[in-house]
Amino acid sequence: MVTATLFNPQEISAAKLLNIGTALGSKDLLAETLRSELAARLVCTTRALCNKVISTLEPVQETSIDELKEVLAELELNGDVTCGSKGQVAASPLRAIRVGEGRYRLHGSVASRKLIDTFPEMPLSLGLNRLLSSSEDQDSISDKIAKLGGIVLNPERWAGLSKTPRADTEWLSSLDVMLDNDSWKIPAGSLDNGLNDVWQSYKSEAKGKPQNDRWKKSGSEEHGRLWRAWHERGWYLFAWTSGKSPSMNPCIKLNSDHARRTMFAMDRIIGNPVPVSLTREKDRVFFRIAGFLPVAEYRYLSTVGEYTGKQGNYYCFEIPSDLWSKACQITEDRLGIKLKQG
Repeated sequence: MVTATLFNPQEISAAKLLNIGTALGSKDLLAETLRSELAARLVCTTRALCNKVISTLEPVQETSIDELKEVLAELELNGDVTCGSKGQVAASPLRAIRVGEGRYRLHGSVASRKLIDTFPEMPLSLGLNRLLSSSEDQDSISDKIAKLGGIVLNPERWAGLSKTPRADTEWLSSLDVMLDNDSWKIPAGSLDNGLNDVWQSYKSEAKGKPQNDRWKKSGSEEHGRLWRAWHERGWYLFAWTSGKSPSMNPCIKLNSDHARRTMFAMDRIIGNPVPVSLTREKDRVFFRIAGFLPVAEYRYLSTVGEYTGKQGNYYCFEIPSDLWSKACQITEDRLGIKLKQG
């Protein structure tokens, strides 16, 4: 049994192109088409994949590369695809994440047509976030998932929480160890080429501010540890220094995920976490946080619940009430934010 929201006749036709027999909204349809094409190719460039999807959907709707890249980025965060260097993207293996009695989040690039054939009588929600509901025992589900090349995991293992450091003093100390290591440290000014703006330092002292508003443009002599600057190629460069900007001090380069973890760690140490809000409605908890989560914590919360998008400065999640207490405890412990458990 496949479930999805019905939309217009064009989207019904598009669903038929994928042979999944159900209608999907635009974003869900793009996610399904990206997975289907990538499952057939296994590895390709982002541009080639997007061009193929545009061609596939051309009979029923216009689609831009920017739209597809946005959905592809969300699929990567969810673990449905793997993006590499030089614009390469690869299929990810199937993972069924048990999020409750008889409920499994399905991640990976396997085409939904195969899932429908494997679980023909079970409720299966398609689109960006796929969910299988089953009354079968876990061994039976595990066997069927294994035949598709996948495995069943719990949310903590899927998110990699045991292999990912908490945002705390120990994490910041590890950055300082790297900064003292000549194999990691790069000379002052090495990152300046191609910058479109001056370096900004992260100021955890900005009380009550969302994370994005805690970045301040700083003079070259001003003190700061975590720095970012916009690059002409369209992304932020992040760096960790001993106190002055990367133009003045040797530094280590951080990826965006490490930078996010560092922001939460700095906020935690100074005792000034980012704003959060909680709303409870019947069997759901609506959790909003004014900072984008590191990948491990994002993947955990979006698996036990669902990431529902951005509202202003807040990133929004919807968590089932029966899973909220544990999710709350894990999030508080790992990121140092304060939530009211329920």
